[in-house]
Amino acid sequence: GVVKQVVLHLKNIACYTDRETNANTVLNWQQTIKSIANSDSLQTKAIEQSIVTATTSLIVLDAVEDYYQYGITPPAELLEEFRKRYPLLPHKNEEKQKEKEWLVYNKLKQSVDEYNEKMNWWNPGLKALHIPLPTENAKSVAVVADKTEQQNNASNNSAVFKSNALSEVVVTAVGASRRRAMAGAATSVSGYQLQGASTVQQALQGRVSGLTISGSPGASASIALRGMASIRGGGEPLYILDGIPVDAAIVLSMPTFDIENITVLKDAASAALYGSGAGNGAIVVTTKKGKLSPPAKQGEEEEETIDELIDSVGDVHGSLQYDRYLEIKRYGADAPAFYFGMADYFFRQKMPKVALRVLSNLAEMRAEDHQLLRTIGYMLEEWKDYPNAIEIYKMVLKVKEEEPQSYRDLALAYAMNGSRREALDLLYKVLSKDWGLYENRYQGLREIMMTELNTLAKDDTLGANNLNKNLLQLLPVDLRIVVDWNKDETDIDLHVLEPGGEECSYNNRTTRSGGRISKDFTQGYGPEEYEIKKAAKGTYKVKVDYYGDRYQKQQVPSFIKLTVFKNYGRPNQTLFVKTIKLEGSERMIDLADIKF
Repeated sequence: GVVKQVVLHLKNIACYTDRETNANTVLNWQQTIKSIANSDSLQTKAIEQSIVTATTSLIVLDAVEDYYQYGITPPAELLEEFRKRYPLLPHKNEEKQKEKEWLVYNKLKQSVDEYNEKMNWWNPGLKALHIPLPTENAKSVAVVADKTEQQNNASNNSAVFKSNALSEVVVTAVGASRRRAMAGAATSVSGYQLQGASTVQQALQGRVSGLTISGSPGASASIALRGMASIRGGGEPLYILDGIPVDAAIVLSMPTFDIENITVLKDAASAALYGSGAGNGAIVVTTKKGKLSPPAKQGEEEEETIDELIDSVGDVHGSLQYDRYLEIKRYGADAPAFYFGMADYFFRQKMPKVALRVLSNLAEMRAEDHQLLRTIGYMLEEWKDYPNAIEIYKMVLKVKEEEPQSYRDLALAYAMNGSRREALDLLYKVLSKDWGLYENRYQGLREIMMTELNTLAKDDTLGANNLNKNLLQLLPVDLRIVVDWNKDETDIDLHVLEPGGEECSYNNRTTRSGGRISKDFTQGYGPEEYEIKKAAKGTYKVKVDYYGDRYQKQQVPSFIKLTVFKNYGRPNQTLFVKTIKLEGSERMIDLADIKF
């Protein structure tokens, strides 16, 4: 039966052993990965036979209300009753479409605003990009009236736009948002707005509605949100410093030059994010350098053991090397570093099929470990095996579809494989979407992805999307250096020492020679980017400062993907990719010397 076929299909994947093959009969890598990543055949059979699996659910629809609840079109015999009971559904769908248009507008505007900053660095004379409002005839920030609401209120007003439309729009740090779409109130104060203020209280005063400051001059002033008469008596908000709740005194005594961003959350927004302790709001402070744990390092004995195991493979020759790998694998079976080291060894020995087999062993064992899978993707990019990198990044996307970097990794692999259309679609999807909680975590990502989208789009367009022309301004440079990393909640800073001796880093973002570095990522994956429009001849020394990570996943080493472009965005563009394992006790790690 069908169930038996499904079970056998899974057993064929799980029970496959290395002893059943050798270096000359390596299982096709792409077929192996697809069997892990894509459960389409299993899912199709499950749907056909109404079988509940890990990827399917069984919903029983007995009444018209059920079809409405789940947004499913009813069968023909129920369609007439459905339309009678829910006559306003087309209007609701229309309103949802308008909400979607405003959301896309806001996120594209945010992306363009960030990119305009880079354009001003590249050439101050360039005209800034601009995203038009979703409504054709709007001369100011306005929203289309809710037609369903007008019907329910029996309003005689037939105007398309409300006269008080401006009050229906909330201007946030990322653009205009419709008030009814806001779950709570949020105000963001960025680093440059903190200049001139000596305390957090001074920085926030006058910038946040409903915020009051009490305390006599010279004393430690306190902050309250939504007035002093609050459900907690004093109205004191919850203070979050680099993701950790802290006492108010710690934040209020901080020097403002150490602060990257302050976000003030009120109403439902704060409680939804931080629980009942934030009932009086939350003040979220992100510092330029968060307090992180030290770099995680494997024990010296474990590293030495893995090195010895890998070296022992070199004691034999030819096809016997793979047999030796099978013999010693049980000693390093629990250490991903062993598999990465063996794969790298076989690739350098010009045995790419064996190297792929080794990586497939690891992917089969840890098919849902996105940090490990991302490292496999990095290695495949370095080997220029872009089709298999695409398959791996598809697996990452299935596991971590809520993170924008998952889409970016896949898009760049598509681009390197020549699949420009797929790459552009994914990049545009990221730029036009609201990523919720991840927006604050990954500030600066949109600017980098706008750079990548423009480079890919120089010989193409985004098809039917009518905003494409408003997104496009190519900014070619002589040298572009990008670092990504595999582990979440990790702070790695890119440093580039230019030939003239000046170092470009997060605390010196632009150099006298014209170099520029992107915003500092303190939480997860990166990327960080260095660019210089007119590169001086000489050596560019690339380093990273590895502060560590908040999230220590046992036995997953930290890896960096270093990508170097010369003549980026030009017809003679070149690139190379290098995967580097972070190890040792040194915090500042040299990655490469780039000669230009």
